[in-house]
Amino acid sequence: MAQKFYVTGVMGFYCLEVKLLSNLIIMTTEFKIDGITLKLTCESCPEQYDAFNDKNELVGYLRVRHGYFTVNYPNVSGKQVFSSEIDGDGNFSNEREREVYLKIAVIFINYCISKTFDNDYD
Repeated sequence: MAQKFYVTGVMGFYCLEVKLLSNLIIMTTEFKIDGITLKLTCESCPEQYDAFNDKNELVGYLRVRHGYFTVNYPNVSGKQVFSSEIDGDGNFSNEREREVYLKIAVIFINYCISKTFDNDYD
């Protein structure tokens, strides 16, 4: 079942349809969403992930802290390409919130990857 989310980020204001999978187990140390491997580097305060492409190159940094979820491309010191206020504080409040926002993060990371090195995402 797809759910619509209205978000603002590097792509501007956008409506994303996110297909939620009831059988997706998120709280593991490593998993893959749409070609991006997310590795949990800290479980809480802040909950954070490193994102890698199929060549095992770092392409993103995701963090939940003080009620905000942020996504930086291509690493922690890169450009913030998405942020949103969330229900959780130092981590996501539940599995559904985690799944939704991690999938949105991957959409933005894949968008930035598709723009390659010409910095169209600025």
